[in-house]
Amino acid sequence: MKTIILCGGGTAGHIIPNLALYHELKDYFSNVIYLGEKNSMEEKMARDAGIEFLPINSVKFDRTNYLKNFSVICKLKKYVNECCSILKSTCADVVFSKGGYVSLPVTLSAKKLNIPYCIHESDLTMGLANKIVANKASVVFTNFEKTYHGKKHRPIGIPMRRDLFCNISQKDLLREYSLPNRKTILITGGSLGAQKINDVISLVYRDLTKKYNVIHLTGKGKSTKNCAHGYKQLEFSKEMGKLYKMADLTISRAGATTIAELCALNKKAILIPLSKSASRGDQIKNAIEVSNSQNFEVIFEENLTPQSLLNAVDKMMDKEITRRIEYKNPSLEIAEVLYELTLK
Repeated sequence: MKTIILCGGGTAGHIIPNLALYHELKDYFSNVIYLGEKNSMEEKMARDAGIEFLPINSVKFDRTNYLKNFSVICKLKKYVNECCSILKSTCADVVFSKGGYVSLPVTLSAKKLNIPYCIHESDLTMGLANKIVANKASVVFTNFEKTYHGKKHRPIGIPMRRDLFCNISQKDLLREYSLPNRKTILITGGSLGAQKINDVISLVYRDLTKKYNVIHLTGKGKSTKNCAHGYKQLEFSKEMGKLYKMADLTISRAGATTIAELCALNKKAILIPLSKSASRGDQIKNAIEVSNSQNFEVIFEENLTPQSLLNAVDKMMDKEITRRIEYKNPSLEIAEVLYELTLK
């Protein structure tokens, strides 16, 4: 009986690829266990997917006040020891990490116990948690070729959920969602929502709905009283495949998973990356990397205004998709690599 440990959390971008990979892992491993923080997004999503979940403690490094990180390191040592006990008790054979601060005690404990582990980085630049443990990883999977350099590097793309590839017609889906039969815009700020995007949409949704349907994913706890014919507001959806299928244009943040989904589904999009003041700048780099594609228009957050968004929507609606991409899901290849590591 082989056991694999999954970890990664904080945002859906660190969790969804693990859930997509789960379908393939079940064919190779008797036990698939997800480690993450208690009462977290990863706990809810893992349990909803039917994956066994075990809670752990984790800490996040402070990027603004480095002095605070001395206490963080002390706590991290304690949490690594706690994870060592979990890996021993579960008889873990291999660990797969999607990054995020919650993954660090898990991968460090695997390193300490000499349990093979692999990491996956979706962004163009590697996140801190992955960067810390990359040197001893058995394989460093990445989405972008430029992300990592070394013998262990394997650029492979991002595992995606099967339900993203919806085979229901757009017309039938518009009827299901009680929307008129016309072009549709999907707006999403990621799993946590994006207040800056929501604020601008509140100013332009009436202009947009004069010509288009608007499906607006606001994020949990961020719903508004906006109401108009052809405007559908949801805090969150488990039916992203259907929403993407309806969308003629998507307005979104520039998370690597979202961009990969848009490319795989051959969708046009306006990307509004999270500003560097609120992140390490990974979304900006992701957006710049794909900005030369005719299928993407980028508006940096400091340039986002009602008028700049309306102009971009009209521009992109008139564009044809320039090239069709045949998506190859890397989940099977990743699962095979992980299983092979347990045989060594």
